[in-house]
Amino acid sequence: MLTLRPEQITLFEHAQADYVRPRMLQHLKETLPRYWQVIGEPVIQQAVDQGMDRASHYGFTSRDTVRFFLELTLLLGHDFPDDPQLPWVKQALAVQARGSELDQARNLHDAAMLYLESVHGEEGSYFDAACQRLLAEPMDIATGSREKFESTVMIRLDHLWPQKYQQLGEHSIRELIKRGLKASAKQGIKLESGAFLQVCLMFLLGHRVEHNPNYPWASTVTTGEPAQRVAQRHQATLAYLQRWCEQPSYGAYLPARPSASAVQGHPYEQPLEDPDVRAALQQAWQDSQADDPEQRHIEGGYITRLADGRFMVERWPTGQRGGITPLPLDRDGRHEGQEVLGEFRTQPHPTIDEQGRKWRQGFQPHDRRLLATEPYIGTSYLLGRESIWQWATAQADVEPVALGSRDDVLNP
Repeated sequence: MLTLRPEQITLFEHAQADYVRPRMLQHLKETLPRYWQVIGEPVIQQAVDQGMDRASHYGFTSRDTVRFFLELTLLLGHDFPDDPQLPWVKQALAVQARGSELDQARNLHDAAMLYLESVHGEEGSYFDAACQRLLAEPMDIATGSREKFESTVMIRLDHLWPQKYQQLGEHSIRELIKRGLKASAKQGIKLESGAFLQVCLMFLLGHRVEHNPNYPWASTVTTGEPAQRVAQRHQATLAYLQRWCEQPSYGAYLPARPSASAVQGHPYEQPLEDPDVRAALQQAWQDSQADDPEQRHIEGGYITRLADGRFMVERWPTGQRGGITPLPLDRDGRHEGQEVLGEFRTQPHPTIDEQGRKWRQGFQPHDRRLLATEPYIGTSYLLGRESIWQWATAQADVEPVALGSRDDVLNP
């Protein structure tokens, strides 16, 4: 039995962090390019480092759950789990005591989707409109009393971002204004215009916006008279909003639902990265006896993932010339307790066989219809005589992709 000493584990974790971080950065660059362009890579690198630490604090250690957590730090603010404006986050995270990391992440995802769709809008359209309005919103405000200030700010916040205002409700908005006044006073700013700007930034970008590494410009300027400091902060806000509004819309805006991806300590993120999986698929191909006109048949199986992140291949009983019967799944879509990510099948027949029969290559429409009814959350593969194709059930509207030569893919 292999035993790792504590110092070995520490070195291993550091090595895996170095392996995971670049992938997280690349993922954010691809999925949320607008933030990447506006905030900048150096700042996002710092945010990723902090975000990975915070993710682990909440029990998120798998790549999918950490990726999802990092996406939410950009969309909702780096301190979003503690933001009083987002009470649904704590309610979703409370599932940790009753379920697994994946249960917790999926619960959070479902709640986040409801919020983002109703408050941020399709492709962030409501959020974009709020940014545009804040660009034109005057900071001048002089009510002379706490009560009048509060009522005036409530009206202006409703105009600024009505979807979020309605979602929060009057009581939460009043609490937000109180916190904004307190945060502004703590920064040495007692001007109503400064407090109003603080509340607007908290409302738009998160309750601790001045401590968010994504927005270093949001920190109050510490030198000069209060009015000058408020003006400088306002100018920095306008500059950021202008950069944001000049960029294209979000595009693919909503984060994907987390799957049971490999844990950070496991080096392979995708099945075909794992040499054991590639070897198992190569063996299945050999077992198909593709070169024997009389014996060739279909082989297949499930690609599963264990709790420790390792991929496994569970072969099905040997198939026939024209089909194969999968092993049964339980009601949760698992096979003997293992999460099923997808399936694979061999396609050993040539385009035209020795008897002149034609065999269509690649995923066929009926293959996709059947796969679309399965509970798989990952990718399925078809091993042909020349190529390997992949198709993700979660992206049913996307055409299957040819990965290249079967030999090249399975024997890189």
